[in-house]
Amino acid sequence: MMTNPGGNLEPAQVEIAPLDALAALAFLDREEARVLAALCVEKRFAADETVMSEGDPADCMAFVLAGKVAVKKSSLLSLIHI
Repeated sequence: MMTNPGGNLEPAQVEIAPLDALAALAFLDREEARVLAALCVEKRFAADETVMSEGDPADCMAFVLAGKVAVKKSSLLSLIHI
């Protein structure tokens, strides 16, 4: 869960604990993590809900804090699970 609902808090006001759990962001120092967290907005998705689709604009980045995601690639013959 991100702790900046709406993305409208300043970095110094943001809780960064959710980002601490992400190994991919371990290189960030505390201030860098706060700046990143201040830009984040929490979104929750139901089971089997599409989060993004192939061809969507690359205008965001997603961090999965809990649960699982499946990555699927369309092809002319079938749907390929990656």
